[in-house]
Amino acid sequence: MTKNESVYRELQQHLDKQAVSYPAAKDGSDIRILKHIFDPDEAKLATFLSWEFQNIQEIQNKVKGFDKSIIPDMLQKMLEKGGIEGHEKEGVRYYCNPPLVVGMYELQLFRLSKGFVRDFRRYTRSKEFGLSWLGTGASQMRTIPIEKAVTVKHQVATFDQVDQLLDQAEGPFVIVPCICREKSEIQGHSCKVTDRKETCLALGDTAQSILLTKQGRTIDREEARDILNQNQKEGLILQPSNAQSPEFICSCCGCCCGILNIHKKLPKPLDYWSTNFVAVLEDEEACTACGACAKRCQVDAIIFSDINGIAIINNDKCLGCGQCVAVCPTNALKLIKTKKVQIPPLDRDALYSKIYSKKKGTVGKTLLAGKFIFDTLKQRTGK
Repeated sequence: MTKNESVYRELQQHLDKQAVSYPAAKDGSDIRILKHIFDPDEAKLATFLSWEFQNIQEIQNKVKGFDKSIIPDMLQKMLEKGGIEGHEKEGVRYYCNPPLVVGMYELQLFRLSKGFVRDFRRYTRSKEFGLSWLGTGASQMRTIPIEKAVTVKHQVATFDQVDQLLDQAEGPFVIVPCICREKSEIQGHSCKVTDRKETCLALGDTAQSILLTKQGRTIDREEARDILNQNQKEGLILQPSNAQSPEFICSCCGCCCGILNIHKKLPKPLDYWSTNFVAVLEDEEACTACGACAKRCQVDAIIFSDINGIAIINNDKCLGCGQCVAVCPTNALKLIKTKKVQIPPLDRDALYSKIYSKKKGTVGKTLLAGKFIFDTLKQRTGK
């Protein structure tokens, strides 16, 4: 292995120790992804960063082997390439290592290539990545219901109401094209839910980071509200970061979204996901088996009974997004709260601290793999 090659392996091993792991891949796709994002010197500098934000002075004090005067410019270049995240407070810049997802991958919005998309697809489909991503102990994202599907009697917490999240969010507000739909177009597929690109919203520090990378478009709170309202009307699922003060709100479709595609492949995806609602068929007599709910569902959680033709909702898959409830012409479907309400961490720092504290080691990942095999066999046999 050459010196330039070894620095990428050092970075992979460094990132694997962060809050969200970056495990090695047998086919080398992990290294090819890093080469797309970092040159060798940038890769070396990234090994001195952490998942926790540090200011430039703190980073300079840790770095070895670099002329410290060039570090600020290097960090800015790495930020613009989407290899690190950064924000500014009281005139001081702070930087950190983001995870691949959600993080470096999304920041490659304007640097996508067929080769990168191919390697990302291979890497995220690997067993190593899957076990690390599902074994965090706390989901990076969660699902909140669309406004039309909830009523006053639900007593919805602020962190589960998109309007309240917007009202309480700190600016700036930045809208960006959905990278998953961009990736799908590179692969020759178009979105089946919307032809709009600007659907993903960044808030607060993440919005700052995106602006520093010279991506995205600054909007005001009301335009953000209008865009999210249109997203809901078109059938997209609201997925903010898993914090009471989220830094992004994605609006996702089942045909393009990588996370929802993973969700559809798992036998019991809600074991790894955060949501406080589930859809139920409240009035069986009112169900006309029109199929509107199943067509609207982005995660294939609804089928129709062979016996009486009514809708059957798979509670192991239903995300509680409420899209099926919104389109039911007879109001046969309702959203109800899950038995245990999940209170998200306060903010990004609290979320990643929780993820870091609950990371699974070798034994934990082995048990997770066994659970996945067991759940898959149980699903196939129907026992």
